[in-house]
Amino acid sequence: ARLQEFFASINSRRGWPPSRLWTMCAGTPPTLLALVLVVATTRRALSGIDVSWDAIAYHLPFIALRTGFVAPSEYHLAAWLQTCYDTFPPLYDVLRGLLWKVSGRVEAVNLFGLISLLLTVLYVRFRYAVSVNWILIGLFAIPAVQTAVASAYVDVAANAYLLIVVLSVCEVWIDNARVRSWGWWLTVFLASFMAANSKLQIGVLTYLILAAGALPVAVGVSKLDLSRAALTVRGAFVALALATIGYVYIDHLIRYGNPFFPIRISIGWIHLHGTSPEIDWYPAYLAKAPEAWRWLLSVVEYQALGPRLLTYSNGMGDVPATLPSARMGGFFGLLAFASVAALFLTASRLRTRRAYVFVGMFIYLTAIIAPMPASFESRYYQVWMTFAVVGCLILMQPDTVTQTRNMYRVVLLGSLLFVSSVTGFTYFLNPAPVAQQLIQNADEWLQANVAKGDTICATNRISLLFAPLFHPEVEAERPYSVRSDHCADLKQVPTDM
Repeated sequence: ARLQEFFASINSRRGWPPSRLWTMCAGTPPTLLALVLVVATTRRALSGIDVSWDAIAYHLPFIALRTGFVAPSEYHLAAWLQTCYDTFPPLYDVLRGLLWKVSGRVEAVNLFGLISLLLTVLYVRFRYAVSVNWILIGLFAIPAVQTAVASAYVDVAANAYLLIVVLSVCEVWIDNARVRSWGWWLTVFLASFMAANSKLQIGVLTYLILAAGALPVAVGVSKLDLSRAALTVRGAFVALALATIGYVYIDHLIRYGNPFFPIRISIGWIHLHGTSPEIDWYPAYLAKAPEAWRWLLSVVEYQALGPRLLTYSNGMGDVPATLPSARMGGFFGLLAFASVAALFLTASRLRTRRAYVFVGMFIYLTAIIAPMPASFESRYYQVWMTFAVVGCLILMQPDTVTQTRNMYRVVLLGSLLFVSSVTGFTYFLNPAPVAQQLIQNADEWLQANVAKGDTICATNRISLLFAPLFHPEVEAERPYSVRSDHCADLKQVPTDM
């Protein structure tokens, strides 16, 4: 208060409004911090090829094949990866491939997560008038977001669009007159389409969240006093939209008899064929634990932070499965607890319809996410945590909860500083040029071993880096191709390369 009075006295001498200098000083640091976060993340994304396991083993190969950077005759996937290529939703591969084509740089695929996150931030800003700065600070304080947003993984993007779906369903519960707005319908459709076509399990979650909005939508539509013909048209539109959102699942159901193929499904008496084994990469000590219990231990980060090279990593899978920390954690337990407590505390003070709806949605998300397959791996279901953080920021705008808002902002800043510090600010700095060195090593091996017309065998996870795409000079002199399996009588790339 005294600081504000001091600023007010300066303003009066300068003829400024009483709050101008205080607003400038209070608003500038978060703005600068948010700008630094975005710029640093962009630099990191563009500074090198992501060589983490999922990225180099299948994300980049799928992108390169779907968008024509490498031909199937030049690069043959292993059989199990070919099955994944044929059945995984292709949308994100195509969109990331467009970034690659437009920029001319393979590293540009790492920008997809950040672009998706920024689109969601802008949606929240213009729909709810929440400061962009604090949304970014809050989201980057979540380890699962910070560690993956500049990578080739799709989890940040998928959950960003899923957050828009969640907020849109909340809107129609708050005011079912939203069904009058074609803008609302279009937002729900586009966000749902983007979310559901990222990963098979995210598609299931998308439909469960949409189902939560069925009742208020029905009530809202019933108030429109439409003719039977108009209702039929709207019903047909909704049915077509739902089918379009989940076209991959319909295709799999027709082709394989399992909408989630290649994932094997066993629920009670339901057994659906699949080529992928059931999830078994949880910590050994939780092998017989219920999925919801694994999820809860992961949220509170029970024995989740060690021993590993970095306290937080993308997927938290950089330790053996025999350790309690394998794939556990990623939400920063203190931030998770503070966000949940703040959400319920703010709702109890406001007692508005929006507050009750947000709390209800949070409880619903908890109920459907906790028992989901691999729910303990936080990167898959970040929307639980992002909704807690963004929901708090949305609810805390009224002046009646100013003190709670200020305290929560301190928590967000402290969490961002802690998570960034314990990881050595790794996820905002340029990575070591690992990919460039790997490509150089591959080029030297190819120059020494490949003859014209050869098919070489590379069974390691970086087999794509041996493809002609990255070695145009060798390809021009001695055209060759790469296989990832069926390697009898082929020149074998050393597995330790």
